[in-house]
Amino acid sequence: MKHLVFAGVVALAPISAIADTYKCEVKPDTGHEDWLIPSVTFIEHDKATGEVVVFDGLIKEIYGQPIEARISTDNAKRTTYSWNVSGLKVGTTEGGTAMMQNIVYKFTIVKANLQARTSVKPLGFLNTFRGKGKCSIV
Repeated sequence: MKHLVFAGVVALAPISAIADTYKCEVKPDTGHEDWLIPSVTFIEHDKATGEVVVFDGLIKEIYGQPIEARISTDNAKRTTYSWNVSGLKVGTTEGGTAMMQNIVYKFTIVKANLQARTSVKPLGFLNTFRGKGKCSIV
């Protein structure tokens, strides 16, 4: 875990001097969702340019580096970021593997207290996975 945190901080070297980097620790709402909701997510938001990058254990496993995210909502109360992860291989009940083609992540940070909420929707599946936690600025 320490290596992941260090790699995340190094990988998210500031885009600019006014970028905020959040380290968010999130737990899934139920125990069986932890494979899609990483326990630590780094979000770097450059407020001057609007550029956002994210990095977590799943992104590291699939892409090996941070990926771009979008700002879905930004108001006085909260900022919601969204991004997509493609190409996640998962095991099937028959012992084979399947490919999740597109997983939509939405991650909200409440500005007043840095509380975090996330929702994860694998497209083509019925479930939406949720988690909550706390962020800090690093």
